[in-house]
Amino acid sequence: RHYDVFGLKVDGGHRTERWLHRFGLEWRTMAADYDYRSRSLFYPGYPAPQSPGGEVERDETLAPSGSHVAAYVTSRMLVTDRLAAEVGLRWDEQTYGVDADDQWGPRVNLAYELGDVTRLRASWGRYQQFQGINELQVEDGVGEFFPAQQADHTILGVERDLPRGYALRMEAYRKDYSQLRPRFENLFDPLSLVPELRWDRVRIAPESARSEGVELLLSRRSASPWNGWASYTWSRVRDRIDGVDTPRSWDQTHTVSAGLTWTASPWSATLAATYHTGWPTTPVVLAEDDAADAEIVLGRRNSLRYGYYGSLDARVSRDFRLSHGELTLFAEVSNLVDRDNECCVDYSYELRGDSVVLERDYRHWLPIVPSVGVLWKF
Repeated sequence: RHYDVFGLKVDGGHRTERWLHRFGLEWRTMAADYDYRSRSLFYPGYPAPQSPGGEVERDETLAPSGSHVAAYVTSRMLVTDRLAAEVGLRWDEQTYGVDADDQWGPRVNLAYELGDVTRLRASWGRYQQFQGINELQVEDGVGEFFPAQQADHTILGVERDLPRGYALRMEAYRKDYSQLRPRFENLFDPLSLVPELRWDRVRIAPESARSEGVELLLSRRSASPWNGWASYTWSRVRDRIDGVDTPRSWDQTHTVSAGLTWTASPWSATLAATYHTGWPTTPVVLAEDDAADAEIVLGRRNSLRYGYYGSLDARVSRDFRLSHGELTLFAEVSNLVDRDNECCVDYSYELRGDSVVLERDYRHWLPIVPSVGVLWKF
């Protein structure tokens, strides 16, 4: 896969005492080349005793080209001394598909100062997500670009400043998705380096989807060297397929996170902890264990969950002022306590006399991972 992009972009604005206008134009021309070949051969009896076996072979050589044009305009105004409003409109068009595809995205944001320390916020927007010219799913046999996906976002929030630099924020959101393009997932191994060659690859084509949740965040930002945050989020995201709502593979009902930061220039350190409900997976059961009629059956997709996920991460950094810019050296450790977080499961079966036994081998996300790095800003 190879692609080239050349683009030009211009942004502008105009400010008065009670108005702020912004606008912009973008133009890009692009071309890509795809050359993909794969062959998968599955023998009878794999992965389940009743599997007939088969072969999947793909050969795609494509060279799409075209352009992307976009324009936007927003106006922010002080309606009253306490109420600010922003309205905007964005337009995009892509011409590298079979047919030109264009999208309109209106947006509205409101912010109201309820008092000296309390603010209310509300926003609604329509967002379009189109495929980049480098995102054609040739590895799954897709040879054409899909129309842009559409999502309507609604967010309501309240913020309150507390003494000593603390702040409390609560937000509720809902996102309704439509015009979704099909996607491909592996039921049991999202970490495979060549996922399209596995037997558990499935095509998911939702009619629509919805994501919703509530987040509560307590944070502290002050002149003190010690600051931090703690948050709790309840959320869910569902695909509607054939009239049935199914959790997406990254759905996590409960999430708790907390962090502590220490800063004493030029040093800084962060310790962060995360816990969330385990991600969904698909159950597998042995419907018949007699060797002659053995049958392994997949349950309803994503109707089971892995164990909860937990991680403790740390980072230390030091800044150096240079004659040309700033240099930052940092060291990080992910999963500091080396916790086993379930991510994947391998299924196999074994013949034991006249019976078949289904075996499960659970695997995990990365163990403790140290890393060091350098960043130069100039």
